[in-house]
Amino acid sequence: MQIELGKPVVSKDGERVGRVDRIALDYDTREVEQIIVHQGVLLTRDRIVDRDLIERVEDDGTVRLAITAEEVERLPEFVEAEFVRPTEEDLRSLPSVLPGVPGAAGPAILWAPPADRQPGVERPYQEFDPARGPLFGPAVAPDTPLEARSNLPEDTLLIGRGTDVLDREGEKLGRVEEVETNEDGEVVAFVVRAGLLLHHDIRVPIDWVSSVTSEEVHLRLSAQEIESQGQPS
Repeated sequence: MQIELGKPVVSKDGERVGRVDRIALDYDTREVEQIIVHQGVLLTRDRIVDRDLIERVEDDGTVRLAITAEEVERLPEFVEAEFVRPTEEDLRSLPSVLPGVPGAAGPAILWAPPADRQPGVERPYQEFDPARGPLFGPAVAPDTPLEARSNLPEDTLLIGRGTDVLDREGEKLGRVEEVETNEDGEVVAFVVRAGLLLHHDIRVPIDWVSSVTSEEVHLRLSAQEIESQGQPS
């Protein structure tokens, strides 16, 4: 079974319910556990479809489901959110939130040092001068790293069209276009779309893969070896 990213997904009753957006792999077994089906154009949402709900994949790449369109609408929505992970320094200087302050130029959030919030500590007093501008300026959050979390299991790898494929030297070959599985759902190959170092799409057997993350697929071979030994797709 070859699951091609971007291909339509059709329900048991013949209704198009979305397109394949990403493929969820088990981190340890590299088996396909779910596909993420993207729905809509303006008001969009993503559905989590378990592998056993896939009836077949047509020759043109269309994914046929074993459930109706109404049942698809009852599947869980895929949720992925980015949030700021505060550093230890940030945790020592979390913001004081002052809602509804008149005259504020933006969200009334003051990044105050710990001493400002400790009882019994004298604070320097300055008389407010309207000529110098608003009392509170727009909030400025510290530069902290982002983390992404989803409602899939923590050991799930998400493979999509944005997943880069790198050769042994770390050079980018292209991006994942298709994921090929056997009857047990195990990934047996990736189809890599032609990029700067590849002149045509190439089927890459799983044996050539050294590691997989949600961001990158790393291969054991060089670009030249892959170009010469890989099967055109």
